[in-house]
Amino acid sequence: MAREGLFDDQDWANEANVAVYPFPTPQRWDLVVTCGESLAHGVDARSGDILRLLVALEAEARDRAILLICAESVDPALTSALERVVVLVAPPRRNAFGRYVHFLEAPALRFAFAAAELLAELQRRGHEFALACCADRGAEAFYILKMRRHGQLRIDGVALRLHGPTALENEDQSAPLCEMDPQIRNLMAEEIACLRQADVLLYSDENILARVGRLCRRHGFDPFAGPSARARREAAPLWTTFAPPPPQARLDPPDVPVGFVIPHFNNAGFIADCLGSVRACAEPGDEIVVVDDVSRADEKAALRAVVARLNAEGGVQIALHELSHNGGPAAARNIGVTLLERAEAIQFIDADDALDADGFKATRRALRLNPDLAMVYGLQRNFGADRFYWVTMDANPLTAFEENYCHSAPLVRRAAFEALGGQDSALRFHYEDWEFNVRLCLSGLAGEMVMARTQQYRMGHASRTLENLDRLDASRQALFSHVARARLSGDPHRDRLAATLAVYASMLERAGLLQPGAGQSREQALARRTVVHITDLEEQLKARPLPTWRKKLARLALSVARRIGRARRK
Repeated sequence: MAREGLFDDQDWANEANVAVYPFPTPQRWDLVVTCGESLAHGVDARSGDILRLLVALEAEARDRAILLICAESVDPALTSALERVVVLVAPPRRNAFGRYVHFLEAPALRFAFAAAELLAELQRRGHEFALACCADRGAEAFYILKMRRHGQLRIDGVALRLHGPTALENEDQSAPLCEMDPQIRNLMAEEIACLRQADVLLYSDENILARVGRLCRRHGFDPFAGPSARARREAAPLWTTFAPPPPQARLDPPDVPVGFVIPHFNNAGFIADCLGSVRACAEPGDEIVVVDDVSRADEKAALRAVVARLNAEGGVQIALHELSHNGGPAAARNIGVTLLERAEAIQFIDADDALDADGFKATRRALRLNPDLAMVYGLQRNFGADRFYWVTMDANPLTAFEENYCHSAPLVRRAAFEALGGQDSALRFHYEDWEFNVRLCLSGLAGEMVMARTQQYRMGHASRTLENLDRLDASRQALFSHVARARLSGDPHRDRLAATLAVYASMLERAGLLQPGAGQSREQALARRTVVHITDLEEQLKARPLPTWRKKLARLALSVARRIGRARRK
């Protein structure tokens, strides 16, 4: 029987390779090399470099086990040159068994994602890995590093071969912000994560090393600070260069109790499925709280019956709290958190959705292994009237105002949630979760996606979003307004900057310099707004009779916007 994969109930990895490359027998691989470009004679300088490297490694030690993971099948003419290299394909597909994969648009990231999942599939089949080697371009190692960090992949070391990061080398600084794709800004953050987290940085000449160092320092960090052995020049003997760092034992820290908080409003028809999925995730010592936000009498009676039936079956008991006044989902979630007694982490889930037990187990372990993370979340699998996957993103200040990076069912440390004051209950129609996520990101707290599907999101029935589509623009402006007034980190300088950014993000969005809101195409947005350059806004700012301190903060906000969007004075 096929294993349930990340994207579907079929074993996608086997399907991708069985026609061309059979899966190898389980073994320990001395080196895993990824190649997102076509591997053929004369196609690409980097792919030719990878070919020469593999041939040299084979010649130096014929008994070493080398695995090559490619984005597409290798040119048959190269078969003899790679006689002792095992090749597998991880195709960077936009669709997984008929379901569109949303927010995984860049081909390099689609390949990076597929390569990481293929390694996880090989690990499940009994394989082990010493060193994985990826190019620094396009964040090719991003998901491999992420899965190792979250305890999903066991690899002794990850190396980056330095050619020059794609997004960090983007020199187009003359375009307005509206023309700078947010994917580029997310890719910048992902390439930076790779350069920071890789165990080894490999380079072929000093010029490449110096160029990458300059790019990184321009973005506020030095990739070569720390252990001197991290940067290695490729030289014979090559296997010494490609030696993994000594393996480090990583013990799981103690688990933390989790509180599951479920707001409910007239969703008794779905609550049984939701609570069944939650109880499949809950461990002894966890808590489950359902907060009814003044449902109709018949809905409330049905909810009580479901809770009573499930509690009679045993297991983690479900507490039901009924509000006296309707306050909206954010208020219900906030009250639910106050009712938790022991929980140190909070798992939110809406009453008409469900949790994936395996995905929750992965996010719970990721939070336990990484005390620096305030929030973790997996992929969202949409079902019902529309079926597709949403690949969430890491929290990124460069794109926090563009689009929500996390779905509505994250696992959040309680201390972080309470320090930020919970969700804003005034946002009744949309974006209360997005507004909280923006504040978390701008407060310097870390949120990361985990490569596991966690939320099963129901589509097609009545929802706040569908019922209030005409309010999307107003809700987006309200999001900026609430962030501008919110208490963030408690540091007055950081909070003042965040508030200023929110104010001017609102102005930039109205001018068409930020991504349009959900449900609205860029063409529709630009037809209703006048697109202006950062320079034009600066000229308007000079002409306004504002106090000096206001002008200074405004110029600061615009300079940040210019840096974000790679826009500058003409």
